[in-house]
Amino acid sequence: MMGTSPVTLQYLQRLQELMDWIAANQLEAIERAAAIIAEATKEDRLVHIIGTGVHSRLATEDGFFRAGGLANVNPILALPMESGVRYITAQEQRAEPVAALLDMHPLTAGDPIIVANLYGMNAFTIETLLQAERRGLRTILLTSRQCAREIPKDHPSRHPSRMDAEEAPWEVLIDVPMPMGDALLRFEGCPFPVGPSSCVLLSFTLHSIMSTAVARLLEEGFDPPVIRSINTPDFGVANERLWKRYGGRVKHL
Repeated sequence: MMGTSPVTLQYLQRLQELMDWIAANQLEAIERAAAIIAEATKEDRLVHIIGTGVHSRLATEDGFFRAGGLANVNPILALPMESGVRYITAQEQRAEPVAALLDMHPLTAGDPIIVANLYGMNAFTIETLLQAERRGLRTILLTSRQCAREIPKDHPSRHPSRMDAEEAPWEVLIDVPMPMGDALLRFEGCPFPVGPSSCVLLSFTLHSIMSTAVARLLEEGFDPPVIRSINTPDFGVANERLWKRYGGRVKHL
């Protein structure tokens, strides 16, 4: 055991410290991102989400078809784990597949796209940001500035430009303070940290944006297309109007 307190409590404390940092330092960026999402929703646009790393992809899944989330979310499901870890790890080091992947989705100039990758330097991430600018999308970037700065410019995962994500095009950047290596806890006898943080931090940040967007829409008198869980006494019947509205537009609905 690590120290004298239970590992669960130490893990909770470290996660809470990082989420507190986001709340203290990134509220303005979250509000700006939420304003973009709310504006797009009022304009009947889709909100695209892509996670550009092996586990960043989970943010895409977490933002799609979520009870309490928005129905106008179009997930761009890159780097599927079922393809095999070594294969998708190699893919995230490549820029070439990005354009073809984006071509498969209903992207319209002016749509928002949320790009999630906390290391913020791999080829797939940087190329996604460049492609988003070329296509006229409004980019909301979730990344860890510090992580990218600590990774050598000659790292094999990097884009040919050697850019960090913060140096690529974006409209709003939300700094998500994942530490280098992702994990938070140190145990004697283990040379590497334990207890990853990235998925928790990304989910917290993503749902903060979406919830703020919903609150903004309600303040403006707009009925937000919020999804109801199907595992409720009313079977989520309120979703029927959302399937009719978005079923032919969102790729995976």
